[in-house]
Amino acid sequence: MLDDPLCPVSSDVAAVLTGAVEALRKAGASLAEGWPQGMNVAQMYDTYLFLLNSAYAFALRDDRVEERRKRAENQDGKL
Repeated sequence: MLDDPLCPVSSDVAAVLTGAVEALRKAGASLAEGWPQGMNVAQMYDTYLFLLNSAYAFALRDDRVEERRKRAENQDGKL
């Protein structure tokens, strides 16, 4: 996956990635474009944010704890 709306890359990074893919193909690698079937990247991103927030929860101010608690109840990263 060279570019995704959830994680866009700049044109200079895209050029480097495209060059790497071309070099791998020239070397005989078989590459498929896009995410593997059944992969839900948006859901994985929400899980990542949930886990990241849990790692920093000890440092939250009291007024932010309730906001995070509501987000956890929804389990989708949204308030």
